[in-house]
Amino acid sequence: MIKVVQYCCVCISEFNLMRIAIRLYKKRIATKEEVLTWFKRFKVMGSALSTSRMALRLCGGIENLNFFLKQIRNYLQKKKLDSTFNIVNKAFYFWSAFFDNWYYLTRIGTLKFSSPEQGVRVSRAGTGCTIVSYTMELLKEFYDAKTKS
Repeated sequence: MIKVVQYCCVCISEFNLMRIAIRLYKKRIATKEEVLTWFKRFKVMGSALSTSRMALRLCGGIENLNFFLKQIRNYLQKKKLDSTFNIVNKAFYFWSAFFDNWYYLTRIGTLKFSSPEQGVRVSRAGTGCTIVSYTMELLKEFYDAKTKS
């Protein structure tokens, strides 16, 4: 949900949609100062939401790493492991968070890609892992709802 709000803020900022909102709401053309003020507000809000979202993704990745450490401990102690579905889903989520944070850290200048192609590969890997993880979550929810009814 944070990502949706973040993208809305970015789109409002980049496409100067507040100009249209001011025209509709106040029934007049927006001044240059108003457009610039709202542009800055939504740009800053989008940036702050992006940082918050990446922090949440990092925490989610660390949580999944902890899950794997527990699974390894259970395996070594000959205890029962979690379901294969959960292990695979957590793996995709972990790699999704890893690639998303890698891309984010290069975007803010903390890290650098060795080539432009590496940036594309990291972005695609993160997107692919996210799609698989979210699809698995949706399938699980659908299966759980189907078995409850």
